[in-house]
Amino acid sequence: MPSEVSVDPVEQARGRLRRSRAEIVELAQQFRGEVAPSPESFPRSLIMRAATSAGARVLLGGATLSLALLRPGLFAIVNRLVPLTPLLRGAVNRYLVRRIFR
Repeated sequence: MPSEVSVDPVEQARGRLRRSRAEIVELAQQFRGEVAPSPESFPRSLIMRAATSAGARVLLGGATLSLALLRPGLFAIVNRLVPLTPLLRGAVNRYLVRRIFR
């Protein structure tokens, strides 16, 4: 008679939860800069990491502000596009991922 090991579904769920919590904590630490990102994480190149960093967002915001101040007519257009910034950032990241993995 073969011995069957019955694995409790609750224990399986706990194990998956433990693993996903560890992944989330690791990614949050990388995001905050407490831990150096692993070489396998996206984006891999230093240029892409710099382009998607908080400093790049500040630089882009400054460029947008200067453009709005130099061209007051564009202020209304820029003001309407500001809420779309997270959406545009996601779209640009998806485009870059597809292009990189071709």
